[in-house]
Amino acid sequence: MPGRLLSWGSGRLFREQQIRSDTALRQDHSRSIPDAIPNNETPQIAEPQSSAWAEGLETAHSLAMSFLTSLRTGPVNRHVDPAEMAARFNVPLPETGRPAGEVVREWFTLAEPGIVRSTGPRYFGFDMGGATPAALAGDWMASAIDQNAATWLMSPAAMQTELTVIRWLLELFRLPDSWSGAMTSGATMANLCGLAAGRQWLSEQQGFDASRDGPGGRAPLRGIASTDIHQSAVKALAILGLGRDAMVKMA
Repeated sequence: MPGRLLSWGSGRLFREQQIRSDTALRQDHSRSIPDAIPNNETPQIAEPQSSAWAEGLETAHSLAMSFLTSLRTGPVNRHVDPAEMAARFNVPLPETGRPAGEVVREWFTLAEPGIVRSTGPRYFGFDMGGATPAALAGDWMASAIDQNAATWLMSPAAMQTELTVIRWLLELFRLPDSWSGAMTSGATMANLCGLAAGRQWLSEQQGFDASRDGPGGRAPLRGIASTDIHQSAVKALAILGLGRDAMVKMA
């Protein structure tokens, strides 16, 4: 918007520019309102009605409960092949919208043969674990309120929740209160952040700042791990610019 560029000059000058800009903006908006809209009416903005929210969420809840109650009895894996799943999902791109509940139910019907009951007690394929009732309810709530936890200004609730969880983790693992932390999207991103922190510390020991200067042109930074290290950690070395060969594996 004109006149909204921030500067480090006179606060009074900036304020006067802001006032002039706001006045001009209001005038421009008043001229842009169609004559067909009476002055005493507010233009309607399309937004989902409460019935649309309810219909979609109730359908999702019904399907979810049906699935959760089948964890002990339903097939763990139907071993469907890629060709069959591709054929099931070979549907054209929709040209018009449809009710949320209808779409959710259709997706579940198409996907059901390929859904693995990895959260159930009879799954032993990988060590992944399953969602607890509290975690699932929290995930639903987080999606419903849809907060952006980037900064305090954008969501004080989200930021304080994260700070509280970090404080609890410090207490749980008996770590110093002065330590800080951040929540990540999962273990892979946690590995990336952990290696980035290690890269920063090691670079400072060698007299430079890896996050500012980059590791190029200097002695390689090495990492040590067992031969059973997860591949995501090795990929993280590549993302951080250290290279996969920077990992020294110990048997």
